[in-house]
Amino acid sequence: MIDINELEDDEPTTNDGMTAMIDVIFVLIAFMMLMINVPMTSMKVDLPKASEQPAVHTVEHTVINIALLVDDDHWYLDGQPLADRNTLIQQLRTKKDAQPTGLSVVVHSDRKVPMERIVRLFSAIKSVGLDVTHIALDRPGNR
Repeated sequence: MIDINELEDDEPTTNDGMTAMIDVIFVLIAFMMLMINVPMTSMKVDLPKASEQPAVHTVEHTVINIALLVDDDHWYLDGQPLADRNTLIQQLRTKKDAQPTGLSVVVHSDRKVPMERIVRLFSAIKSVGLDVTHIALDRPGNR
């Protein structure tokens, strides 16, 4: 005779893991079937039209170039050498008074210029009320 206890395994079955996933899938299918029949509600909105011509505003933009060279004590403002810091500040004030907005300051400095000169340049620019907006850099591989 066959004993029923011999046919039963002592190990639990691993098929129970699929039950939860199948339940979730059925819930999603039921949700989608219910939502597919819901009418889409929308409102008719009359949006304002834009003007025919786009608004264009031209901004005057002036670039001030300041250069520092390693073996030269001059400051170069737009290519013109200036003897000292006070002359540089006076020229910067003149440029700022001529155009109070839209000024960009670009600093061109040799890599071997002492940091003290660069700091003095930045303080001179700041004393006029301008900000350094760009520092000119060399692209990698150009040297």
